[in-house]
Amino acid sequence: MPKELLPPDVTYVIASTNVSNSWVYSTSYSKFVSLSQVSKHPKNTPAANFTANFTANTTTGPAPLTVQFTDTGTIENAAAWRWDFGNGFLSKVRNPLFTYHGAGAYNVSLTVTDAENRTWKTVQENYITVT
Repeated sequence: MPKELLPPDVTYVIASTNVSNSWVYSTSYSKFVSLSQVSKHPKNTPAANFTANFTANTTTGPAPLTVQFTDTGTIENAAAWRWDFGNGFLSKVRNPLFTYHGAGAYNVSLTVTDAENRTWKTVQENYITVT
C-alpha cells in the first residue's frame, strides 16, 4: 500500500482469509508495517452453515398458556438472543418462559447474534395457538 495514500494518524486494517488462516495487515502512518496471524474459525466452518432454531414445550392450549422456549440453533459463540412472541412482548433471555394471556394464533421469531455481530433469524408462523 503506497504511503502517500494514507492520511496521517490513521490506522488501516486489511483482512484476508484463506481455508486455514486469517491474517491481518495493519499499519499506522509510519515507516514500518507488520503481518500477524489473528485466528482461524473453529473447524473452518462457514457461518452460512449455522442456523437459528427453537422449540417449545407446548404450542396449543387454553389461556393463560405458559410456554418454555428453547434455543436449539447451531450458532457457535452465540452472544445475544431476541425473541418476539408475536403479541408485542420481547425477551433477551436465551431460553425464556413466557405466558400468553389472550386467545389467538401467534408468530414467534428468534434472532441470534454471535460474538462477531453476525445475526441469524427464524420465524415460526402461527406457532402458538391459545384458545
